[in-house]
Amino acid sequence: MSAERRFDELPGSPFLALRGIPVQPPRPRFRRVFSWFLVACVACGSACSRRAPEPEPEPAPERLHVPSAPSSLTWNAPASWSLDKSANTGSYRAKYAVPAQGDASNPAELLVTRIGLGELPELEAPLAELQRDFEGPEASSSKRRARTVRGFDLRELEIAGTYKFSVGPRLKQRAVAQVLQKNWRAVGVGVRTPSGELWFFRLVGPEHAVQAARSSFLSMLETLEVPVPLPPR
Repeated sequence: MSAERRFDELPGSPFLALRGIPVQPPRPRFRRVFSWFLVACVACGSACSRRAPEPEPEPAPERLHVPSAPSSLTWNAPASWSLDKSANTGSYRAKYAVPAQGDASNPAELLVTRIGLGELPELEAPLAELQRDFEGPEASSSKRRARTVRGFDLRELEIAGTYKFSVGPRLKQRAVAQVLQKNWRAVGVGVRTPSGELWFFRLVGPEHAVQAARSSFLSMLETLEVPVPLPPR
């Protein structure tokens, strides 16, 4: 008998059933392995048929828009004047202590205020207020002058007499109490910049202190300048 066996004679071959030979069913372990194989094929086919989710496009960078701020006014103050940095609040932009001169026991004071955008006639209000702060015969002979310096419109008032220094809160635009300072002087200058901003410079103090600082103060106004804003990057 030959050792070679035909395929249809192998145990479990479906051809044995055709020849009337009983076929032994597959073993349970083979069925379990075959079932897991089918499940793996189905899962692999399902996973392969899915596309990997495409990454969402990154949002375009938002362009930063910086609104243009109102222009700032600069000047060169005398080196001997002491700047009070704590006075830069609200409409106040600078406050200087001007050294006392001669027989004056108190220093003069320069207060710089930004009023806002406006027209030249609006500078009359702070000038008139400064004039009301003085009384006496000398106050009635105050001096006014209008001039233009490098494109800046200036309105000046110089007055002397008894200065009514207001103290305490104000009621209906009037001070509750006032301290009278005799022999005081003031130089007030309203400024309108080429861009239409209104500023007010108020130099007030004892007669000798203001007289000594007057020339330096007026020279300081010659240095007024509006910085050119840098172009956005």
